[in-house]
Amino acid sequence: MLSTIPTGQFIGSTIEHFVFFVAGAYLVFLWPRRIERQVASAKITREEGDAKLKKVRPWFGYFLMVQHRDDLLLSSLRAPLAKQKLPCKEVSLSALWA
Repeated sequence: MLSTIPTGQFIGSTIEHFVFFVAGAYLVFLWPRRIERQVASAKITREEGDAKLKKVRPWFGYFLMVQHRDDLLLSSLRAPLAKQKLPCKEVSLSALWA
């Protein structure tokens, strides 16, 4: 399956998706706790903490994780699927506009 994807491209893509996945996990799990610790230690006020959490919302981390997980799966499946001939009719453009 992976023999149709160049090795360097596959490794680079995997590293890229891993970095974005880790960034998403940071936004979901660590960013809110970090803000809560700063509020608890009185480094920032509760309003400043809420403002920081509104700038970069933790749910965006879920979006990053799901998007890059799915993109990694699709990119690893793309090459084998591209070799398959799918049964479909050929339609001319003139037939569409008639």
